[in-house]
Amino acid sequence: MSKYRSYIFGLILSLVIFAASLTAFLVLSNQTKNGEIDFRDIPTNQRENIKVANKSYQFNGLDIFQQDFNHYDLYITFLDENDDIYEDVTFYISKMAEDLNESTKINATLNVNKVYEVENFYIPSRGDYFLTAKFKINGLDNEAVLPITFPKMNPKIYINNGLNNLMFEIDGKTSWSSFIDPEGINLYRSSDYTFNENANIIEENLRIITYQYLDLNSTPLEPYYFLKLSSKEGRVNFYTRCLFSTVTQEDFKARFLHDTTTDTMYLEFTGSIKGPEKDNNLATRDIRLRVGNWPVTTMVENSYRGDDNSRYKFLINLKDKNLVKVGPNDLVIYYIENGTMLEASINTNPFDINPISNKYDGYKVYLSRPTALQINKDYDLTVSNLIANFVKEGEVVYLVFSGLVYFQNPLAITKMSLYVQNLGSTEAEILPDGSFKVKVDLTNLPISSHWNDLRFSFTEGENKFMDIDLRSSLITKGSPLVDGNVTYQFESWNDLLKLHKHR
Repeated sequence: MSKYRSYIFGLILSLVIFAASLTAFLVLSNQTKNGEIDFRDIPTNQRENIKVANKSYQFNGLDIFQQDFNHYDLYITFLDENDDIYEDVTFYISKMAEDLNESTKINATLNVNKVYEVENFYIPSRGDYFLTAKFKINGLDNEAVLPITFPKMNPKIYINNGLNNLMFEIDGKTSWSSFIDPEGINLYRSSDYTFNENANIIEENLRIITYQYLDLNSTPLEPYYFLKLSSKEGRVNFYTRCLFSTVTQEDFKARFLHDTTTDTMYLEFTGSIKGPEKDNNLATRDIRLRVGNWPVTTMVENSYRGDDNSRYKFLINLKDKNLVKVGPNDLVIYYIENGTMLEASINTNPFDINPISNKYDGYKVYLSRPTALQINKDYDLTVSNLIANFVKEGEVVYLVFSGLVYFQNPLAITKMSLYVQNLGSTEAEILPDGSFKVKVDLTNLPISSHWNDLRFSFTEGENKFMDIDLRSSLITKGSPLVDGNVTYQFESWNDLLKLHKHR
């Protein structure tokens, strides 16, 4: 009986092994076609460099040159081990590797260097794709598949103290490793805005985590830059459209507009801006204006609706307190051309900005250009009849200021103070008739050969919004006061009033 049971168990085991072998054979048969593995039955993430009949078919190289956000020139190298072309090669680019049809087929032209060229290839959206080659060997159909990426990135330049700072701006949700090797970032600088032999490499093999680069050797002779992102151990290279550090600006104008139907005041800017591509038909442009001081800023869209895509019209709503705040407001044009961007200050020449000034709702708004164009929004106030004296009471010497202050919108002002350098601020007393007086104890002011700055500060709520320098020529000043061996006196530098305490 025991021998019979052993015989039955061995028979069952043999049948199980036979069934497993038959199943494996059928699966393998299903994944073959004409003696080759059918790539469509292989998971997409395992398809690159599939070995077929003990042979590995792969792409030799791919260079992608960005033209704008949605158009690219491709250069595909796909040769056998003898550096010869395969038979009946057809290329496809698709979101899904299985999607091989007329809609995903690309028109590639073989050049004399055995490189397949595809000009101005269009993709509706950037991201991950598959490049597939269908070809024949000895009459048998074969495929090779290469995962590729059209990066989601918006590289730009901003000028940092006269130097060009390149920001790579790669989408944080994108897996960089899918299209950049661990040390696959390379930078070129050039005198031409197309990538050619004039492009000089300035940094190579930067680490993948690098997100910006400050060019300490910035030069106007080479204002253009290119990013080269290498992947697949250098077989796939992506070249950005040129980043540019200079633009041509023309025809700037500014004016105030009053919409009487809504009682809204606007400041309007108009002008023209162009990057390296001067032909409007070849340039895809986007022009916006950033208003405010970083990091709290607001974008104003271009409202120009004509045919010239280099022109802009910005309407800045001055009643919007979230857009134009009290104090100086920086202005920067975000100019995008063919996929790359420059943060550019506005060139107002030869337009005269000095007459651009207006008052409304208790504010005074005007343009200035200390280093770059700004909108200044100040409360409409006037300080006059200023008198400054030194007074000794007991053992204490005081600085006493008096005068008149007028606010167009008095409800906005919560505090007026006199600031003395090295002492701080002292609040002034403002009377209903507009007169004010402030008295500052100078005991703790250091004795020094240096002069101390003086200015008035005005506060709205808890926030200081405005400083006024004290013009020496507009102030009636008292005589110096000598207290023992210490002298208190007023000084003037560029017509700015200063305080000097010295021996």
